[in-house]
Amino acid sequence: MPAKKKPAKRSAKERRRAPAVYLAAAVIIVIALILIFYYKPWQLLFPGGEDDLSSYNNYDLAKREDGLWYVRIVVNDQPYQVAMHHHPIEVELIPAEQDAVDVIRVMANRAAKGYDSEAIIAMDPEAPGALVIAGVEIARVVGEKFNIFNIPTSSAFTKQPTSGATATPVLDCRDADEDTAVILIRVADDDRVAVPTNHPTCVVVQATTANKTIQAADRFVYALFGVIPAS
Repeated sequence: MPAKKKPAKRSAKERRRAPAVYLAAAVIIVIALILIFYYKPWQLLFPGGEDDLSSYNNYDLAKREDGLWYVRIVVNDQPYQVAMHHHPIEVELIPAEQDAVDVIRVMANRAAKGYDSEAIIAMDPEAPGALVIAGVEIARVVGEKFNIFNIPTSSAFTKQPTSGATATPVLDCRDADEDTAVILIRVADDDRVAVPTNHPTCVVVQATTANKTIQAADRFVYALFGVIPAS
């Protein structure tokens, strides 16, 4: 019967290497635990300096390389990262009525119950591109992209383009009713988000310049999420 081979002895070099490997692994584990307990998982997703991370009314925000602020929203235990052009501090002074928030919430409830409800973003066909950005800012939130408000959303003009007739619907606040929320974006004499008294299902998002309509739109979205309470 052949003799059993004895296990090969590790060399002195290998014996010295093993503790070093274990030590390195232990150090990595300790560092990982420190990161987990010291930083929030949200912060780990957006590494960077202090200027890249922020908190507002207990909502976490992070500024990414694209220059946008991403706010973390949790709806029905589902987290979302919503991109915004402005930090809440930049738009918090713009008045946004609670009635404007309620229009969207009521319309969302009706849509959830199966009613033929919709939201329509309306603006001047000759409006600068900034108004279009403002409209997109609102539409992607109240619409079906994030599975939050889930209101079927489309666009419209407030008048026929000077270039001629268009297939795009033409309407304004006068066309708003219990199944149709009209969100009118315009340049006007002041910055605000409001509901006209005689058109209770129309939301007017306005600002003194085209570029500032994006700020007003962000203010409205922050109000919808409760990041900045309606005022």
